Formats: sequence, structure tokens, C-alpha cells
Amino acid sequence: MPDGTLPEILRCDLTSEILRLIVIGIDVEKFDYIDKPHSASLQLALDRLKQLNAIDNCNKITLIGSMMAKFPLVAEVARMLVASKEYVCQSEILTLAAMLSGNRPGNVFVRKVTEGIVQPDKDKFTHPTGDHLTYINVFTQFRFHGCSEKWCYDNKLNFKILNNTKTIYNQLKRIMVELKLMDTRCCYKAEDSNILKAIVTGNICQMAQYGILSFASGAKQEYVTVYGDSRVALHPSCCLDATSGSYPLLTYSTCMKTNTRHCYISTVSVVEKELYQEVASATGAPPLPKIDFTFTLDFTK
Repeated sequence: MPDGTLPEILRCDLTSEILRLIVIGIDVEKFDYIDKPHSASLQLALDRLKQLNAIDNCNKITLIGSMMAKFPLVAEVARMLVASKEYVCQSEILTLAAMLSGNRPGNVFVRKVTEGIVQPDKDKFTHPTGDHLTYINVFTQFRFHGCSEKWCYDNKLNFKILNNTKTIYNQLKRIMVELKLMDTRCCYKAEDSNILKAIVTGNICQMAQYGILSFASGAKQEYVTVYGDSRVALHPSCCLDATSGSYPLLTYSTCMKTNTRHCYISTVSVVEKELYQEVASATGAPPLPKIDFTFTLDFTK
């Protein structure tokens, strides 16, 4: 048995915390931590912040990074909000940020029993691109119907989660207005492609490709993360068909590891290769590997 619980700084992603230290002028590489994080974890956080344009190559805060630090959110979601002004989709990304910041967004769907199988009833809200725009649809309809508890009951949605999301939405909107990322009357309908561009800008380090992996026992088709080369699978809670290989490129908001050491990605959306390349060009992120979505990785070495 271990002597005690492993400190959180040694077991969690440090990206958001490192950003907040940098913004107040702390040299995170020389700082005297009570429990010093692993050098690899610290470097990964710095690399992610550079990909998000939050810091420069000298680890100094940028204008984008200073705005991101104003939001009480993980760095990826904060970056989406900052990018939403450029892509004119502030209201939609604000909605998504509120959904992602409260309870697990997938729990907004009340589960039903169909042929003995418990599953959420989300068909009427599902967007063909995946989970992100689906959650935007849910909250947009909730507000359109006056935040009605009866409407939630009729549509098998969790009223408490959506009501909590409304509170978070209003709090984040005030910060957006203070930062001049939107005005109080910002309510126009954005194009889906622009919403996805803002999402990818925040999730630039959270992309997965579908390809062929080679093993000693033969080839197998799986999703592999673009950054880190980790093998992942779609979580069953996703709107997308987890058994389909028709999604060559995905962006995801959550990656979880189970007790069986399987990695699953959830809150997932399909992204066109051209859209990713446009965002990568605008943010300075590296292009996708020029392998036309086919991998040959040897895990036997």
C-alpha cells in the first residue's frame, strides 16, 4: 500500500495551472514547488501552451494567453472562446464552454431502456458532425423554450445540468464582454464550419486519425492521436458510431483511461482535413503527417 495519495501536481495535466503561473510572472522551470512536477509533464504543458499561442518561444505570456487566463476554464476551452471572435461564433462557443465546464455533458441526456439496453435518448438533438454541436443544439433549444423544466422532462433531458449550465453561461459571458470578445447583444447564427474552426483552435493538440497499425500478429485499424501516437477508441457515449471507420480525422475534448488500460476519447467531432490545415496555418501548428490517414506503427519494439 502507498504511504499516501500521490499529489495532484504529479498525476494531472498541468497546462492550465502553468498558464496561470506564467501570467503572474513566475518562471515555472525554476520555481520552488512543494512537490516538483516531473520534467516531462512540465515540458508537455509548455509545448501545449505554445501550440495554443498562449506563450511564445521564450515562455513569455502572449495577448492570447493573458485573455485565456481570465477564464476559470481549462486552457483548451479558454482558447476556443478567444478564437470565437475571429470566427464570429461567440454565442455558440460560449454555449459549448458552459456545457463542458459543468457536469459531464453526456449526462444531460436522461437514459432510457430500449430492448433491455440502457441508452440516452439524443436522436432529436444529434448533429452529424458529432458531440460538440450536439451539446450546442441541446442548450440552444433549452434557452429557446424558456429554460422550461417541463420541456426538459418531455425531451428526456436533465434540467439540473442545463440550469447549472445557464448560470455558467452568464458568468462566462460577462468575462467575454469585459475582454471585448463579444457584446451583450451577440446572438447571430454562426456557420457550422466556423464553429468547428474555433473548436479545433482550442483542441489543436487533441486530434485523432484513423489508420492501419501493424502488429506482430498482423494489421489492425484503429484511431491514433496525432500528438503522442496513443491508440484510442471512441467512447460508447459519443454521438458518432463507435464501430465506424468512416471518420478519418477527429477532434476530442476528453481522453480517459480505464482500469483495463484502454484509452477512450469522448466529446468528439468529425473534422475535414482541409479545415484542420486552415486552422493549423492560422495558428502556426504543424500540419498533419503526409500519410493520407494511413499509419504503420510497430508497437513490438
